[in-house]
Amino acid sequence: MRLADDFGTLSYRHVTYVHDRAISITSPLPADTLSYFIPITGTVYGTDYDSVRIEYQFGSSPPVRLGATTVECFDSTILTWSASGVPAGQYTLSVHGYFASGRIDLNIPFYLRSA
Repeated sequence: MRLADDFGTLSYRHVTYVHDRAISITSPLPADTLSYFIPITGTVYGTDYDSVRIEYQFGSSPPVRLGATTVECFDSTILTWSASGVPAGQYTLSVHGYFASGRIDLNIPFYLRSA
C-alpha cells in the first residue's frame, strides 16, 4: 500500500487482510534432525484468534510447555527453543492454536541430536 501525506511524501506499507483462520509450521519440518538452537517458524492468525501454545514431548514422557503467545505470526518466528540439557532422541513438537470457534492442533515429529 502506498500512502502520501499532505506534502507529497510517500510511504509504503504491507497490509495483510485476515478473513479466515490458519495455522502452519514451516520449521521444524517432519523428520528434521535438529540440535541445540531450534527456531519454530510458521503462521498463526485468524479473525477469532486468541493464542498459540507450543510444547514438546520426548517419547512417552509428559509434554513440556515451551511457551505461548497472543501475537499473530505471518511466516515468521513464533518461538525459539534452546534445547540445551535435553536428551538426544525422537521428539514431537505440538502446536495448539486457540480460536473462539475452536482449537487447531499440529504435531511435528523430529529428531534432536545431542544438545
